[in-house]
Amino acid sequence: MITTTIPAVQAVLFDMDGTLIDSTANSHHCWSRWADRRGIADRSFQEWYEGIPARQIVEALVPAVEVDAALAEIVRIEATETHGITAFPGVPGLLASIPDTRKAIVTSSVRTVAAARLDAAGIIAPTVLVTAGETSRGKPDPAPFLLGAQRLKVDPRKVVVFEDAPAGIAAARAAGSFVVAIEGTRRAADLAEADLVISGLDAVRVEVIDGGLQFYVRAA
Repeated sequence: MITTTIPAVQAVLFDMDGTLIDSTANSHHCWSRWADRRGIADRSFQEWYEGIPARQIVEALVPAVEVDAALAEIVRIEATETHGITAFPGVPGLLASIPDTRKAIVTSSVRTVAAARLDAAGIIAPTVLVTAGETSRGKPDPAPFLLGAQRLKVDPRKVVVFEDAPAGIAAARAAGSFVVAIEGTRRAADLAEADLVISGLDAVRVEVIDGGLQFYVRAA
């Protein structure tokens, strides 16, 4: 059974981690290694760091004078230790069915990390890949999604965003886009601001229509 619940749009913006690729365990491993090297015993930051740019996380955890070095260290770890990262079910086929000019990935990871993770998951990056540092503010600010829409030359209000993190959902809503949240390990309350919540991208198919895209969601 297929149910249409997403309005026709001009383009689609995908978050990366937790949406297209399963990198949760890998990310936990990388940040734990980084924290060990930095002597950070309190790991409570791992309760809120998902979807937040690495620089913002580092700035919250180390003295200002150490930020640049600490940031370079976590970037190196994440870009080189990509074991266990895989694409979620349905993702490769869905991405392949969307024209390159109609899709973008908008991630809080820096470009080197994003490229390494996509490669590890066997995903070919679209031409438009918005990464951390390309806007003055990251998610939950709408700037990254606004930049993605701008590069695709579409109105952000005519875009659907697929996200899994509260910060990303807030950013997409602020951009004026239709927001679809991906269930994972999140509490329902964390996804409440999305327009629609789905089990995963394997429940989605897309049809290319005149001037845009029509997404269909398989009912549970």
